[in-house]
Amino acid sequence: MSVLELRRLADKSGSRLAQVDGDGNVTPLEPWPLAGVRIESDPAEIAALTTTVVADGRREGWVTVEGEQVVHRPGGPPSNLWAVTHTFVHADAIVFHTVDGDVRFRVTHQPDKYADPGDDQTPVTDEAYAAGATRVDWWYGVRYEPAELPELEG
Repeated sequence: MSVLELRRLADKSGSRLAQVDGDGNVTPLEPWPLAGVRIESDPAEIAALTTTVVADGRREGWVTVEGEQVVHRPGGPPSNLWAVTHTFVHADAIVFHTVDGDVRFRVTHQPDKYADPGDDQTPVTDEAYAAGATRVDWWYGVRYEPAELPELEG
């Protein structure tokens, strides 16, 4: 599995606020605006994306999620399971809108609360909660889906 190498590109076409001290030293007061992103690692090698990367990309506009479904799970102690609530965003696919074109990942594993040990289909039962036999996955398992090339005529 490869690490996601993501480069945020700065839009340096304009200007930004800066502060000049008495000696003429310039200190920028704000970052350059975002011009876009580029995935620098091989997308076919990426097998997991953190929920933080996906949420940040959605907020900044360079990620969209297809087939979104919000789910809630109890996160409190066995004596009061709903004292804390975990909220997860499930998805069918995650699309990165990069300067080089869209990069699509099919979701194979959802962020959620799971029985531990167990697989993605093992239900979290009251007994699992009471035994503390649960885990929370804050990541998406993904599979790269290369763009289909248009058919050539002739």
